Amino acid sequence: MNEKRSGGSACAVDGLIWVFGGCDSKTVEFYDPATNKWQVSSNMNRERYVPCVLSI
Repeated sequence: MNEKRSGGSACAVDGLIWVFGGCDSKTVEFYDPATNKWQVSSNMNRERYVPCVLSI
C-alpha cells in the first residue's frame, strides 16, 4: 500500500483488492495482483474508521 493505515477495510471486486479509509484516513487504494502494484483512487468525502464494505 502507498499509505500505512489501521482500522481500514478491504474487499475484492473484479480481481482487484480495494482498501478503504482507516484511522484519520479518507484514502482509497487498490491492488492489482496481475501487475503486483498498488494504485491510489479518488478519496472519500470524509475520513472513515473501520468502514463497512461489501461486494455483491
